[in-house]
Amino acid sequence: MGDSLPGWEALSAATYIALSSSRPLDNDNLYSLMVSVGDYGIRGGAVANGYGGISVKNGERYRLSFFIRTTFTETPSRVSIALEEPGGGRALSASFEVMPSFLWTQYTHTFVATGDASNASLVFSPAEASVFFLDKVSLLPENTSNSYGMRPEIMAMIDSISPTFLLYKGSKDKLSVYSSLCQDLNMEFISASDPLIMERNYFADEKFFISGRYFPSSDSISETQRRFAVGLSATCGERTGDLGAAVAEACLLIRAENDPRLFSGIAFIPVTGVFGDSARKFSPLLYSTGRTSPVLPAHSWHLLKMFAKNRGDALLSSSVNTYLRPQVEEAQPGFESADDSFDLIGMALSKSDGIDSLFNYEISASLRQMKKNPSARIQITPSVFLSVEEGKSIVCRKSGFVCDTLSVADIPNLNEEHVLSFRLMNNCDTLQCYFRDTLLHRIIFPPLPAVLASASFDKKGNIILIKVVNTAIHDEIIQIDIRGASVSSRVSMIQFKDLPSIANSQEEAVHVSPVESYQDLGHALRCKLPPNSVTVLKLQIKG
Repeated sequence: MGDSLPGWEALSAATYIALSSSRPLDNDNLYSLMVSVGDYGIRGGAVANGYGGISVKNGERYRLSFFIRTTFTETPSRVSIALEEPGGGRALSASFEVMPSFLWTQYTHTFVATGDASNASLVFSPAEASVFFLDKVSLLPENTSNSYGMRPEIMAMIDSISPTFLLYKGSKDKLSVYSSLCQDLNMEFISASDPLIMERNYFADEKFFISGRYFPSSDSISETQRRFAVGLSATCGERTGDLGAAVAEACLLIRAENDPRLFSGIAFIPVTGVFGDSARKFSPLLYSTGRTSPVLPAHSWHLLKMFAKNRGDALLSSSVNTYLRPQVEEAQPGFESADDSFDLIGMALSKSDGIDSLFNYEISASLRQMKKNPSARIQITPSVFLSVEEGKSIVCRKSGFVCDTLSVADIPNLNEEHVLSFRLMNNCDTLQCYFRDTLLHRIIFPPLPAVLASASFDKKGNIILIKVVNTAIHDEIIQIDIRGASVSSRVSMIQFKDLPSIANSQEEAVHVSPVESYQDLGHALRCKLPPNSVTVLKLQIKG
């Protein structure tokens, strides 16, 4: 809506294009593109440039579909459609001509490209001055997965991670397309418009997924809700797309495996990302530099493939004894007030020396109320802040797109000077907030586990599968205790490891990928886990 028409432009000064609400195609398409070409002695028409140009290859076939009409009073003019170089340059296909009528009519045609171009245009040009309307214009390469217009290599890579469902959030006119796609990939089709769908959206940073504090208890979900509960997750923030983000996603998958009642499914979105796109906010599954550029696997794709290809038939009861590390961040005090409703009188930070300063500090802040119904925010750490509004103080934690309220308390009556004095004290993972000398909030942040694990049994191979995540930045030595079965000390080990900040790139698409090896863990079944890693251990049962 609006004046902007992304991907479309007038062919010349003889043409005027605009959105039109006159005589819509149907109830789902209330606007069409009006194209008015005047008699100025120059060629006119509408140009579709796609997204940064249309890539065509000599000899390849491209399917066109569109709806077109004129007005009741307009004398129709024959409209020629063709693939051309930018600005109405060299033709890149033979022309296809139609004679539109005042009724909406759909036309289809297959072009054969007569040249190569990375920035071709689709041009609709009438033979003489006229007005016509376009809607639902589609141009797709014939060499795609079935008739969906989706690249076959993308479909193959998605199929390789064994998806079980597709959560569809798009428009109604593409329902049949994605429903057919699900049949081909043997996936269940789930529409997000289904009133029984209960989505839990988790777009957050790695600490959110590692701690697991904010995930719901499966006991709090009813049986009806549980069948349709879908957890949407993608790590986001500054570390989007690196191995640290993938390790955090592995922690979510470990929890889902250990408590199958928590979600009926977990969806990772979006499917594709673009290199160099600073606006990208989520960890992608696949990378591509453009519509026809090679598709490259991202860390999340490797991770999901590890989990999908190493699933047992039955979940085994398991427990993990591991040390816990602090979750809190170094203090980063700040202040902001909406509409200058508060004036900051003073703010101070005191902390201990050395590494303890990361976990122990005190922030003091004094505010003077300047207007009625004031609101202000005191920043404690990059992700934790204290909000003051409507006589209440609220401590919140923001992780990516997730904002979780940790504690709410009433603020006692103000003094005559309308001054609010707060003191925020953090000691390791315990945050206390005082208003004057009254304790308003006491919050204990759950520490981060160094190791998470799940175990399952593969009946066909008579194998115990153990997935282990090391979230620490140093090696961890683990010892595995198997009860009720005897296993061989020689195991197959698949490891996904590297520095947390390492991300696959266009130049080094497979810089980081899982590596399989065989190791002898000895009688004690001791194993070293590299820093920031995901490991799958396959233990063969004897006898």
